[in-house]
Amino acid sequence: MNSHRLPSLRHLCAALVLASVAASSARAVPFIRTIEKDIETSSSDVGIPASAPSSVLVPTCGTACPNSLALTASTRAFIGKKAVTLVQLHDYTTNHRVGMTLFYDPVSKVLNRVIADESRK
Repeated sequence: MNSHRLPSLRHLCAALVLASVAASSARAVPFIRTIEKDIETSSSDVGIPASAPSSVLVPTCGTACPNSLALTASTRAFIGKKAVTLVQLHDYTTNHRVGMTLFYDPVSKVLNRVIADESRK
């Protein structure tokens, strides 16, 4: 008997299927893109305009964030979890010293949403 057996057709088919799956898996790696970044700041450092279109000047935080962000009609405003108007957010952040998080598109530099912490007073 020959000690070297040729691979069976079943083994060859299985190997081809595995190679095909491995090749398709390598191409299926998703492209990851940052769609939103955030800046944590406070109402004492950043003023929120009462209307759009406008811009928000951001304190210098090195090269990691822009100096100004565009505030548009589509920018959403929140105090805690409650949705508010830009006028309400402006009044609130003018009268309370609170933390804020500014979420923006890193490509267009447009503010997507502004969240002001609820005052503990």
